[in-house]
Amino acid sequence: MKGEVKQAYTIFDSVEKELIIPVYQRNYDWSKKQCERLFDDLETLITENRERHFFGSIVGNPETSFKWVVIDGQQRLTTLSLYILALTHLLDTGVVTSKDPELARRLRTSYLMKNSSTNEPKFKLKPVKNDATAYKRLFGDESMFIEDSNLTANYRYFLERMTKSKLTGDQLWNAIERLDLMILNLESHDDPQRIFESLNATGLALSEGDKIRNLILMGCEHQLQTTLYENYWNPMEKNVWYRTDWFIRWYLTIKLSRTPKRNEVYDEFKAYFKKQSSDVQTELADMYEYSEVMREICGSDTKNAALDAQLERFNLIRGDVLLPLLLPLYRDVKRDKLSINEFSRIIRLLEIHIFRRTVASVPTNALNKIYETMYNDMRKIRGEKDTAYDVLTYLLRRRDGSSGRIPNDEEFSAEFRTRNMYNIHKDVRAYLFDVLENGDTNDTKDIATALENGNISVEHIMPQTLNAQ
Repeated sequence: MKGEVKQAYTIFDSVEKELIIPVYQRNYDWSKKQCERLFDDLETLITENRERHFFGSIVGNPETSFKWVVIDGQQRLTTLSLYILALTHLLDTGVVTSKDPELARRLRTSYLMKNSSTNEPKFKLKPVKNDATAYKRLFGDESMFIEDSNLTANYRYFLERMTKSKLTGDQLWNAIERLDLMILNLESHDDPQRIFESLNATGLALSEGDKIRNLILMGCEHQLQTTLYENYWNPMEKNVWYRTDWFIRWYLTIKLSRTPKRNEVYDEFKAYFKKQSSDVQTELADMYEYSEVMREICGSDTKNAALDAQLERFNLIRGDVLLPLLLPLYRDVKRDKLSINEFSRIIRLLEIHIFRRTVASVPTNALNKIYETMYNDMRKIRGEKDTAYDVLTYLLRRRDGSSGRIPNDEEFSAEFRTRNMYNIHKDVRAYLFDVLENGDTNDTKDIATALENGNISVEHIMPQTLNAQ
């Protein structure tokens, strides 16, 4: 890397230059606290007549003469842009004044906007997709602002501070002129991924999913990054309700036949990904397919009414440890390798396994080991005439007498008669009442939701607290 300390505003200072925040970066997340500190420092520069203030570093990869891809420092870069934009707005409206009547126009054309041959405005800073719209709208009518965006909140904060400040427009800009940045440019021999990991080893921690997204996309050319992000990564995150770390952990369990520790998901994925012979797009397509399966199973949203009703009940007691079996099995359904009816029978078998163990208080720590390899175990021993249901039954029953057993009728009946069902986990209790009320009938009542909302309550045959009377 080559670095040089320069005035911060010079990072924007080129007619055709684009500052691109690539899609693998997380959204802008600076809060009012960071903006307040910056503004206090800028005010102090002027009021105490200090010469310079160091604002940290920004690392970028000059992809072309006109494209500078931000590797690290997008928070500082975006915040500077918001400050300049707020200043131009207040100069335009006369809230703050300048000796130069052209100052607002000069700032806009020099540091915010690109030359454009079309009527469509072009901006020098290109935030990540979820921030890009919020940023663009700050240049237009206030009624169109995206109010739940950090960009909007911090833009408004700068407007408020500048309005209340005793500094003139010239002083507010002069403070930025005294702000220094260490601007570091990657060279051809630099590895962007390694540098990014080193830079983010401290500070606000990236999630495991953030680091995996960076690992997958950072090595691709910018346009391909955008395509892969929009077609695979972003839809995948939506499918799993943005619980990306959680989803990838169970995705890896399927691939590795073992369950990674939560804080080692990135390291496990990195090792797995390096061993793959497939390209990035193929791997992302596979992850996206599994995210669709995850959404349909965990969201009870298969578009098959009978299966969805069964899943809604089953999900009350399922537990994530069953996902390494359920996801590939349901993917087989979607690929026409397994019938809906057989999959439904398998769900019923798993219900029996989980509920009987719960009622009989059999420890759950054995289930991880059982289900993380179960799908592969089924594939290895299944013959041409064997059904998936029969193979799974065999694999579960051969654990009778061990920690993975299904309690038999005698053990289950004894525990069921004496177990304190009122103090059992609320989801297990809801499952029990749903089964007792609805069974396998088609005319069902949503017992779980009614209990959750308090529309129905648990009645006691005996008083909760007994006395002599």
